[in-house]
Amino acid sequence: MRQTLVGPFLLALAGCGQPDSGGDRTRANQAEPPAPAAPEPEAAPPRYVGRWAAKLELCRDGAWDFQQRHLSTAGEVSCDFDRVDEAQGGYDIAATCLAEGSRAPDRIKLRFAESAGALLVESKTFAPVGLIRCDRRKP
Repeated sequence: MRQTLVGPFLLALAGCGQPDSGGDRTRANQAEPPAPAAPEPEAAPPRYVGRWAAKLELCRDGAWDFQQRHLSTAGEVSCDFDRVDEAQGGYDIAATCLAEGSRAPDRIKLRFAESAGALLVESKTFAPVGLIRCDRRKP
């Protein structure tokens, strides 16, 4: 009976000094890959982006549509923004504007009048104007 217990014991000891068959490495290589890095949050659009009008009543048919790189007015003026720089109280925009059928470079100044909730716009292409945001909520 001793021989039947000694045989399996000797077999088990014989495996102790054997080189690793790679099973542990295989399991380690199958570990879950690291999670991908979270995407960078997109920057919020500039404050001027949106629909603006001289009066709330004009929001439906007379709004100016400011996009990040373009402006379309209720009239026949449109501008492509070549460069947008933040300035104290707003933005300075180097633009190319189309008015009355001709294109011309322009410098558009946008300033926020916080107390009135308005956007003041100055440019060579159109007369200075104060605009209010069309999507603002009534108090």
